[in-house]
Amino acid sequence: MNDYPIITPSEQQARDYAAITTQAFGGSLDESIEWVFDLGLPGVRVALADGQVAAGLKAHDMAHYFLGRRVATWGIGGVAVAPHHRNLGLACQLMVDTLRDARSKGIAVSSLYPATQKLYRKVGYERAGVHSKWKLNIPAIALEQTPGNAIPLTEDHLPTIKQLYTQQAKKHHGWLDRPDHFWTHRIRLDIDFGYLILIDDQPAGYIVFKPCKQGVNELWIQQWCVTSPDAARLSLQLIAQHRSINQTAYWYGTPDEWAPWLLPNDTPELQYQEDWMLRIVDIDAALTQRGYPPITAEFHLDLTDDILPDNAGRRVLTLRQGKPTVQPGGSGRIALDIRALAPLYTGYLSPQHLRDLDRIAGPHEDLALLAAAFTAPLPAMPDHF
Repeated sequence: MNDYPIITPSEQQARDYAAITTQAFGGSLDESIEWVFDLGLPGVRVALADGQVAAGLKAHDMAHYFLGRRVATWGIGGVAVAPHHRNLGLACQLMVDTLRDARSKGIAVSSLYPATQKLYRKVGYERAGVHSKWKLNIPAIALEQTPGNAIPLTEDHLPTIKQLYTQQAKKHHGWLDRPDHFWTHRIRLDIDFGYLILIDDQPAGYIVFKPCKQGVNELWIQQWCVTSPDAARLSLQLIAQHRSINQTAYWYGTPDEWAPWLLPNDTPELQYQEDWMLRIVDIDAALTQRGYPPITAEFHLDLTDDILPDNAGRRVLTLRQGKPTVQPGGSGRIALDIRALAPLYTGYLSPQHLRDLDRIAGPHEDLALLAAAFTAPLPAMPDHF
């Protein structure tokens, strides 16, 4: 496989990359250009073939919360190759180059939504969390008085809703610590409309709707975040007020939404669940940044990583009342590769399940203790990138 130059693009090269993403993912060229430039060009990298932009991707500098602890992350999006340059290994080379750069910058993990799993598994990613789409029959929401108030959102409310989101994100395993440019894309008050929800005169949530398309009786919820059952009930009443025009509401979220637990009839339908993938970029940083239950234990790991060899070898993870330290060496009683570590790390799969898949090996008592250390709610996030 040939090596192709990989660079941070010029403005024109970034536009060329935007045209490739339009071919790959659809949408308009103007939308693709806006998406490419919203992060700033340092987050974009392109591969050149014969001096022309042949492929590219975006790396979002962000973080996941895992058991309440912030883990530094590069979220990868927009991996696209021009049709006439495919089958040259460009996407794989882009990914490997990006992972090496992420490690050099102290990034602990990387996550992405795969258009195809084969490529990303090849470079060490594995399925590690979920993203959900929900459907709600609006007339099924009973119209009733709900305590609280709803105030139309303005730009002045943005700091408040960011605080509300962060408050919830820290409590939910897998949610993002959103970078600033995520907010620019996800809440467009020049286009969308929404409400700040007050309970006992205190901010307790927000909901943002996309304007309804003429002739389409569907309501799309762009953002929905609440911190209490009362705030969830009030937001459901706001959805119910659209019943004269809209029959169905849709939103993207996580499996543990409030609505299915608060509606007595025709609870929302989980339409589909999409997996996202994760890769350990720096094993020492990843293991020490993650949250753990308050247990005391010691794990002797032996890891294989063909792409980032500094991750490979033996390490000892020690937990003292849930506080982690990592040291090189140890007996390597628990053996696994970098892909198997991803779903273990997030809690998506247990060590016992990975053992049944021949993805991890070790004494039964070690794997049982490992399960206790990495146990977690189902890792999920409402964001897509």
